Amino acid sequence: YFGGGSVDVVLPRTDFVVPRNSQHINNKSGEYVDLGVTVHGTEHFRGIIQLEHGFKELDVLGGMKAISSHATCLAEELVRRLEKLLHDNGTPVSQIYGQWGNYWSENNLRNGILTPGPTVAFNIQDRDGCIIGYDEVSRLASLNTPPIQLRTGCFCNPGACQEALSLAESDVLEHYQSGHVCGDRRGVINGKPTGAIRASFGKDSLWEDLN
Repeated sequence: YFGGGSVDVVLPRTDFVVPRNSQHINNKSGEYVDLGVTVHGTEHFRGIIQLEHGFKELDVLGGMKAISSHATCLAEELVRRLEKLLHDNGTPVSQIYGQWGNYWSENNLRNGILTPGPTVAFNIQDRDGCIIGYDEVSRLASLNTPPIQLRTGCFCNPGACQEALSLAESDVLEHYQSGHVCGDRRGVINGKPTGAIRASFGKDSLWEDLN
């Protein structure tokens, strides 16, 4: 077992993982154990006391169905706007991954709730179709007033990330051997993206946030 944020690199289809550097101790067998794998990803046990208040707030807002409908509506609008952005030569500004990448609103509506959900994973590309690193996009977003909050990288899901970006295991190993590890800010290596950008919407998200 290892929790989120406790590895430098992992291959989902191969028994290959490099733990993140941290303190080591000897266990009873005499082997070295990485303490980091038991620390990262730990349950938010102090938040348990807030559960009752959280459930009450969900009820006040109309329940999860209402919240999901609101959040996915914002995600739908973001996808619409991203798809309309083109460079002067007609090249799309964004590359959208997952179900939103094949988005067509009339076919995705189910009882008022969109199929893909309220998170959109994408990358930004230049007029030649080359990916602009998520690290650069993140830095620019932080300069906005107020700062635009985005999650970047592989979102602690290396398997889905590798599949979405069409990265072979050899690509992932090459990135690691060049110095890239999970959680760093190297968005592009040898012309290939190492991760993506994710915009997430929830119960507190507003249309003003989308704008």
